[in-house]
Amino acid sequence: MNVLKPVGWAGVLCACLGVTLNGAIALAQDPPEVLTKAIRKNLDKQFPEWTLAAAPICPGAVSPATADIDFDQEPDAAFVLTTQGGEARVVITLPRVIGGSVVHDLGPLSAVPDATHLVVLPLGTVVREPGAMFDDYLSGPTFAAASCEKALVAYVWTGYGFRERSLK
Repeated sequence: MNVLKPVGWAGVLCACLGVTLNGAIALAQDPPEVLTKAIRKNLDKQFPEWTLAAAPICPGAVSPATADIDFDQEPDAAFVLTTQGGEARVVITLPRVIGGSVVHDLGPLSAVPDATHLVVLPLGTVVREPGAMFDDYLSGPTFAAASCEKALVAYVWTGYGFRERSLK
């Protein structure tokens, strides 16, 4: 369902007057259903009897985190799932036209100390390789493992897989 949502005092004033200004009224949409039947089928093949881990009670924590990290106009999802053995694993799914989806298992969440969930980092977030002299910046939205206080490790999409990057 699409709903017009006033943004700021100017948006409320324009909505009351029936006037639309550029940027004054934003279109709010229901969140996309990212764990489609095809994605669930691929997850079932790779992780029998998996369950989606609940997001921790942190401000802004959601599960799954969604963003279009590969710029194909389809929402990608990052989440922590629990395997039948009880291990929490970091998983990112990318929907595809042929084959339904690609599932990337990035390993156990416990490999990132203090991480509790996944978040989306915006374009321009600072990253730095250990020992590097200069900062680098994310070129698009990126999934990251985070604690309730901050993002810890970014999972940068390389076009064929993911590369872990330390966050400053």
